[in-house]
Amino acid sequence: MLKINQIKSIKNFCLWCCDELENEVKLCPSVKCPLWKFRKGRNPNDGSFAPTQIELKCSDCQEDKTEVIKCSFKDCPLYPYRLNK
Repeated sequence: MLKINQIKSIKNFCLWCCDELENEVKLCPSVKCPLWKFRKGRNPNDGSFAPTQIELKCSDCQEDKTEVIKCSFKDCPLYPYRLNK
């Protein structure tokens, strides 16, 4: 189950990605993003969340899992959850 802090972090990440424009987050066309269903700050409760989705998004940013482990982007809202911690 996705915890509220993870949902809040996903929403904050989406806001960052969309230049802090909440309307842009709502209209986001990136449906292939592993976080897309959670961009509005709530869990869709359709069983679609797997704990690895944040890690998948981190893998989009970094080249491989080793780089995700060494991630230095501590200001990223997903940083605390990058390895499903």
